[in-house]
Amino acid sequence: MAIVSIPFFNSTMMQSQLKKIKKTALEYNIKEINIVTVSNNETVKSKELQINVLPFYEWALG
Repeated sequence: MAIVSIPFFNSTMMQSQLKKIKKTALEYNIKEINIVTVSNNETVKSKELQINVLPFYEWALG
């Protein structure tokens, strides 16, 4: 698992950055990525990876 901090994540605006994260994760055989944000909460669809976008308070208490 990898944890990435992107405070103001928006999946539509961050597509290019998300592609780089996916590529690096696959190179290192990472299967799950948690993106910690200020307040966003979503799941990004990907065949190879489980990508969760979590607000900090939820990630810190989880």
